[in-house]
Amino acid sequence: MSQKGDGEDEEGEQEEEFEDDIEDDDTQDDQEDYSHGRFGALPAMMGQNSFRGCDGDHCIFNLKVIFDPYRTGFEDSKHFVARKGEVIAGRYQVTDMLGQAAFSSALQCFDTMADNEDDAWVCLKVIKNNKDFFDQSLDEIKLLQYINSSGDTEKNHVLKMMDFFYYKEHLFIVSELLRENLYEFGKYIRENNAEPYFTLDRLKKISKQVLEALDFIEITCQREKK
Repeated sequence: MSQKGDGEDEEGEQEEEFEDDIEDDDTQDDQEDYSHGRFGALPAMMGQNSFRGCDGDHCIFNLKVIFDPYRTGFEDSKHFVARKGEVIAGRYQVTDMLGQAAFSSALQCFDTMADNEDDAWVCLKVIKNNKDFFDQSLDEIKLLQYINSSGDTEKNHVLKMMDFFYYKEHLFIVSELLRENLYEFGKYIRENNAEPYFTLDRLKKISKQVLEALDFIEITCQREKK
């Protein structure tokens, strides 16, 4: 009997904490400006196929789930191990590992369903099986959709997202395949005593592209505020 009483006290404390959290959230809502809807810039993304309708306070985000109909949704391990030659989601064939970061890994893949070979080589970003990483990546997808829908990605020097989906307990983001990042490329040149690549003219070109991309993003965000 005493154990049951202790459990009731714990449940009561949890309910009080939960109510406190709700009150704190309501206080924050009162301080924010939701003149463009509760989610700010989200309504402007309505041109994307992943959203169907915003009522001013809520939007619906469609996430494609690819699965084996003869298996449960649980995998033997939370770690996604990709092997060379493996076909992911029945479409993307792994050709190389590009690198790893704190909450994701990147794979070079060949899109077996691409309309032309120019678009066939892609980068698959595999998000680690973690709730916080998953939520962050959903925001990344929304931002990429918004930026991609606002102008030409090639002209404005921003990343082009091709697809995204959920597969084997992991979120995948498919983008165009780029070359090495500038940091790794510069490191490779230094370590191998290769001919310097970052000449003044090339640095000017890189700087110009970065500034044009930032200008495009700023204009896009300012347009949304209006």
